[in-house]
Amino acid sequence: MSEHETHLTLLRELLATAEGILGEAERTKFADMFACLEEGQRELTPKQLAWVQGRHDELLLGDPHERNANVPRGREVAPAEVLRTLPKRPPGRR
Repeated sequence: MSEHETHLTLLRELLATAEGILGEAERTKFADMFACLEEGQRELTPKQLAWVQGRHDELLLGDPHERNANVPRGREVAPAEVLRTLPKRPPGRR
């Protein structure tokens, strides 16, 4: 899928969301971007693309596996006392 088609898909999914989720101003701007992309007049600017992708991610649209790909790690926890006494390597063969 080309970059142009990806942008169209993102905007199409945003515009297909329920009415109450996107504000009227956002919906109008996304519709204008979609129309310009579809007619081939221009491409999305980097700021527009970041905004579209950000809203798309906020609304949890798209592939669920992609959403979970960049989950931040939690805080580091010290291992339990029982695990601290285990050997670092398994015993060798005799």
